[in-house]
Amino acid sequence: MASFVNVPMLAAYRASKAAPHSLPQAARLLPQPQPTWVFGVSPGPIAAMAAA
Repeated sequence: MASFVNVPMLAAYRASKAAPHSLPQAARLLPQPQPTWVFGVSPGPIAAMAAA
C-alpha cells in the first residue's frame, strides 16, 4: 500500500515498496526478440509487531 499512497517524509521507503511492482511492469514493455512472460511475485500482508 505504501507504494500507492503519498506519505510525507517517506520517499525512500515508498520507492523501495514500489520497486517490486514497477520493475516487472517496466520489463513487460521492453522489446523482446521472442515472446516472453514476466511475472512479479510479492508477499501479501503479514502480521508484525509495529513499534510505536
